Amino acid sequence: MTPTPSTVLGPALVGVILNVLLHGVMGLQCCHYYNWSCHTYNDPKWMRILIGVLLLAETVSTIFDIVWIYDILIHHFSAFGFPRRSDGVLTTPVFTVDPTVLTAANWLFATDPAMVGIIATIVQMFFAWRIQIVTLNNWVTWFIRITALGSLFGGLGTAIAIHFVSDFLEFHRFKVIMIIWLVSAVVCDTTIAVSLSTYLLRRRTGIRQTDHLIAKVTTLTVGNGLLVTIVAIANLIAFLVTPSALYLAFNFPLAKLYSNSLMSTLNNRQTAKLASVTVSSSSMHPTPDRRQANLNRTRSLVFVKVETDQHADAGSETKRDVEWSGSGSSRTTPTPSEKGGSKAPPGYIEV
Repeated sequence: MTPTPSTVLGPALVGVILNVLLHGVMGLQCCHYYNWSCHTYNDPKWMRILIGVLLLAETVSTIFDIVWIYDILIHHFSAFGFPRRSDGVLTTPVFTVDPTVLTAANWLFATDPAMVGIIATIVQMFFAWRIQIVTLNNWVTWFIRITALGSLFGGLGTAIAIHFVSDFLEFHRFKVIMIIWLVSAVVCDTTIAVSLSTYLLRRRTGIRQTDHLIAKVTTLTVGNGLLVTIVAIANLIAFLVTPSALYLAFNFPLAKLYSNSLMSTLNNRQTAKLASVTVSSSSMHPTPDRRQANLNRTRSLVFVKVETDQHADAGSETKRDVEWSGSGSSRTTPTPSEKGGSKAPPGYIEV
């Protein structure tokens, strides 16, 4: 298939536009995180640095994509000629894009799969850490880490392959690398979503308000992972099936979807906190069914509400979200197992 502006530059332009829009959303979410979330939940310093690194990587990736599309559409956009009519009068010039840029990818284009692989791996490793803290399942955690590394090496390998095979029509020569990259990303994202949602659904207590909170958290978790997975699958299918560069419309905004899924998870901890107030107040006067559910519930509890640590030396209170703290050593309020009962201490939500 002969490359034309509509088959190459059309999908690329759509992908760059989506990339820029999602970068704006990412910026707003980072502002909200640094102005509110990280202070409210007393996030560790490494987590704040991680978000800053992600924002910087996304900004660099967006700049590269804009420069690439600008170079093609502006610097290589010129008059092709002045065709004459039958009476010999010159008509308006025919403008077109330099055909050489429609067949060859430069280093700016090659940076996109590399940045997508790096950003996706950072986000996936973060969720692997989260799953390790919450579920204590080493097998699932290591599977996520391995597939995340497969996504990283696949993205870097694709960028290197583009450097040696720059012709768009010859990209099928390294399609194995792209398949490894995108399949690893899809498997990793699906595992993350399934692991978290399954764990949360198993923590249903029979109390309506608590189960409603669990459903909210599960919906948020599945929704964040599902959108990224769908776009990654569409990217792979478009690359393997269609002869055009349609996959560029999905590939350019893919990194932003990963970052926004992470920021959405961090910033929506406020929703769980606010919802927990209703559950705590309702659990003070449980119905007979709730009492029976509490008596029958013997499985371990996961606390997702912000707890208050008492610091005797400073005489002050510090909020901390135990799910994101990464350590249970700072917890001063005893757990149900330590107290010998199944009822959660005041200020916690059983999920």
